[in-house]
Amino acid sequence: MSPSTYPQAAPPPPRPSAHPDGPEPAGTPRKSGNSRTRLILAVGAVAVIGLLILTVAVIAGGGDSPAASGGGSAGGAGSAHAVTAPLEGRQKATFEVVTGAESLTVRSDDLGDDLYRISTPEDGNLVPNAVVTGDNVLLALDGSGKVGGAASVEVLLNDQVIWQLKLAGGGLKETIDFGTGKLSGVDLASGAGEIELSLPKATGTLAVKLTGGAGKFTVHLAKDLPVQVKIDGAGAGVVTIDGQTKNAVKAGTELAPSEWASATDRYTVEASAGVSNLVVDRTT
Repeated sequence: MSPSTYPQAAPPPPRPSAHPDGPEPAGTPRKSGNSRTRLILAVGAVAVIGLLILTVAVIAGGGDSPAASGGGSAGGAGSAHAVTAPLEGRQKATFEVVTGAESLTVRSDDLGDDLYRISTPEDGNLVPNAVVTGDNVLLALDGSGKVGGAASVEVLLNDQVIWQLKLAGGGLKETIDFGTGKLSGVDLASGAGEIELSLPKATGTLAVKLTGGAGKFTVHLAKDLPVQVKIDGAGAGVVTIDGQTKNAVKAGTELAPSEWASATDRYTVEASAGVSNLVVDRTT
């Protein structure tokens, strides 16, 4: 499918003169609204990243994360740094992360009779604590007490299960690779410096919600299916969809090709918090 043409975002309104009694003095530098918007978003992204660094440092120092709740059973067998749980015939499940990490990787894989496999480095700062309640999996990350190791976690989810993901812990980098898995939706509910998300082919409307801020947010989609991008909250500094770039995109902007409204299988990406750079492209 050839790249679709998306409507242009409305230009920002003219700025009032800083000198109401007359023209600006000669040599006064003029700043564009676009540059100011991008600067504000960039500063916001830096603030988010700084807060995440502080949060991860507290966890890595040995402080306990919030206890996983729900009265479920702990997640199966494994060493102190790896946990699993049985599939037990599940066809649908939700997976939620409630604790931040420097690096979080979530991907689908052929796990046989395992529902998930979650691991952290043996010499790392974090220990996974997963709780299963019915069809819901809740992951918290506890401090290991070790100093100087990586604050990272890898999550493998069974690719035969239809998953609803909610990442509420935040992180410096989050990588979600579900190109060969099954997803009903994704909610990125906490800030991250960089997020890279690979989605499978949509069945119906596959919705992605960015409700926490991000410095850079990249979404890889399957070919030949239309996508709607909605920008709310603090807006976006730069938005690139299928190679078409728009700068200083204001809240309330919706970008979609004409065929999106009538498509049976389609994507929607909604950024309701500030994002500095949003890229939506296609897998090859």
